[in-house]
Amino acid sequence: MLAEIFKPLIASPGSVFIRAIIVGGVGVGKTVTAKVFGREIRRIASEKDLDLRYVHINCHRDRTLYEVVSEVVRQIGAPIPVRGLSPREMLLALLNYLEKHEIYVIVALDEFNYFVATEGSEAVYFLIRIYDEYSEVKKRLSYIFISRNASVLSMLDPTTESYILRHMITFEPYTSDELYDILIYRRDLAFYEGTVDDEILRYICLLYTSPSPR
Repeated sequence: MLAEIFKPLIASPGSVFIRAIIVGGVGVGKTVTAKVFGREIRRIASEKDLDLRYVHINCHRDRTLYEVVSEVVRQIGAPIPVRGLSPREMLLALLNYLEKHEIYVIVALDEFNYFVATEGSEAVYFLIRIYDEYSEVKKRLSYIFISRNASVLSMLDPTTESYILRHMITFEPYTSDELYDILIYRRDLAFYEGTVDDEILRYICLLYTSPSPR
């Protein structure tokens, strides 16, 4: 689904501004999926001589607009001073840098709920509507938002919320069989043969996925 959403970034770079949101509980693979996708789409872009970068930011740590924008600048390696500039000034300088060097960037904002709770609707609006003011330029910045649930978006104004929800991917909790496959794989990597019995793994899976209190 991520590949389908971000396909225009490879097929027609700069033609559209792309954003997607991944929603799911703790431990269902949201972060690792985004990172693997970032690695794979960079590989595909490289084969087409396209300079595509993937930036992953944990908003539990970087919760403010200033911290998020300055971290994007840092990970890109752009020679932009992060002190003495406002987030808007930094982002505009970054867009100029990307244009000058023909770079495209996917920014993943992990634990996005912390950013929304700290900065509110105005900061989110600023990030996702920056191209409204510069509609003629190539769209070199795209986003993946990662959150434990979609309810955090209710803190945003309706226009911003609908703009983000246009491409939503929901990760459901693991079923017992899915969790069993994961534990089998990890057991075989971590333990000597015969150390952990299959029945124990089955019991763990049933215990973990049971609706009753644990």
